[in-house]
Amino acid sequence: MSETVTTAVASKSAKNVDSLSRKPIAKLRLGYVVAMASVSLVDIAMNSVYFFLADRLEQLFIVLPENLLLLVLLNGFIAIRIYAPVYRFVADQSNPAAAHEALAHLPVRSAIWVAVLTAGYCSVLFLTGTFIPDPALLERIPEWNLTLAFFWFSFVYAVYYGSYSYFLIDNVAMDHRATLAREYGFEIEPRGHRFRNKLLFAFGVVALIPVGHLILDLLVFRDLRLAQGFDVTETVLLDLFATVVVLCFVVTLMVKGLLRPVRELTAAVVDIDNGVLDRRAAVISDDELGVLMGAVNRMMDGLRERAFIRGTFGHYLPKAVAADIIAGNAPIEPTIETATILFADIEGFTALSEELSPAELVEVLNEYFSAVIEPVQRHNGVVNQFQGDGMLVTFNVPVRDQSHADHAVAAALEILDTVDKRRFGGVRLRTRIGVNTGLVFAGNVGSGDRFNYTVHGEAVNIASRLETLNKELGTRLLISSATHDLLSGQYPLSKNRMVNVKGKGRPLSVYGCGETGQADGGGIAAEGSSASLDLGVAELARRQSENPE
Repeated sequence: MSETVTTAVASKSAKNVDSLSRKPIAKLRLGYVVAMASVSLVDIAMNSVYFFLADRLEQLFIVLPENLLLLVLLNGFIAIRIYAPVYRFVADQSNPAAAHEALAHLPVRSAIWVAVLTAGYCSVLFLTGTFIPDPALLERIPEWNLTLAFFWFSFVYAVYYGSYSYFLIDNVAMDHRATLAREYGFEIEPRGHRFRNKLLFAFGVVALIPVGHLILDLLVFRDLRLAQGFDVTETVLLDLFATVVVLCFVVTLMVKGLLRPVRELTAAVVDIDNGVLDRRAAVISDDELGVLMGAVNRMMDGLRERAFIRGTFGHYLPKAVAADIIAGNAPIEPTIETATILFADIEGFTALSEELSPAELVEVLNEYFSAVIEPVQRHNGVVNQFQGDGMLVTFNVPVRDQSHADHAVAAALEILDTVDKRRFGGVRLRTRIGVNTGLVFAGNVGSGDRFNYTVHGEAVNIASRLETLNKELGTRLLISSATHDLLSGQYPLSKNRMVNVKGKGRPLSVYGCGETGQADGGGIAAEGSSASLDLGVAELARRQSENPE
């Protein structure tokens, strides 16, 4: 328990605790002491009705000194002692375990003390004859009857005033727990007391004891009530008034104590539903609701951690992979899948990096990648990795997509269009793209404590070669026949051409897009793309024949 408190307190920085004056905790202590002393007002109300029915209202002023001395002064002094561990802890950060114990048991200890004090107070009034106008009338009452009445009346008032104090201080403790948790970082773990026990206790106080008290008054203490100046009707009225007062206090305070945690829980659940995860529900109840509030807080902590991990992973891993990892569905086991690979690279980046400062270059790349990622994500592509100014995008892994070839080509065309229409850090850029479809090795690869989701295989190598081949052919976009054969849409592509690629034993069948221009809205110009590709292929073949290596 001490560790729990210490951990909770440690969550607040020393600077934050020091910046808080003692006024908040002093105000809380004063509120508790006043609540404890309020039992004096309940007693005055009870005595006022008693002396009014007995036609001895002047006796009320005789009772007031004992009321003020015991129920106000002595009660207030002991209340300060009961609350002292909490006050000392907040004031000078000493003995958190004692503060935890004092606040956790505050309602019960307060009720027990008030019950004991009330029993003593009633005994004093009973023994001094305050409630008996003529002591000579007691001579006709048997000794056993007086003894039973002495203990019974003391017990009844002790239970009434103690139950009032319990339910009142239970509500006060909720306010204190909420304030201490939010202002001082001091949280009390609920002990899991059952709310059923509160209901049974309240039922006994407002139903069983009043009924038993009325029966005893009418059957056993009838002579004593006559000696006090009450007939049967006045006795019933007195008992009924006491029952109604206790019923109103107990039910009102118990319902309030039930609704307050429910409202706190409702606010926390609404926050979770709205995606607000930085507010904790104050654990203000010590029953099942308190346990539930603690569970909601732990759930909120888990959701907040989950959101942080998802956001962090999203910066370093493909978002789809990060989501799978968090969901426990990460593709840990390597698999062989059919995928469409898109390689994109900035033309003339080496020369550009020599012209720009590092800061300017970073600005250009950040703007460029932010712009080209949008069409990729819109077409279900996953940015697998950045390689300098290059970008590797996968379709159909790890996110399944039956139209992966169409989406890859559509994303490639949008990337070219986007790059041609704007500047990045004030610089015009040109992008070259290669797209290929085939079997790839996909999965997490790495050491025992660090993995990276990646794709490998000949299909990836061919996509990279096609991107590089754009430079030699004077094209912007090259698509393999493997990708082309899977297309279901219409795209501004040239006819296929056979191209010898370094490292491949046989020519590849490729489709080009040709040059792009700014005319007619800056869209991709398909005209002349076949002719441009023919010229590029012929020039490449000539160079390869001159230099077979």
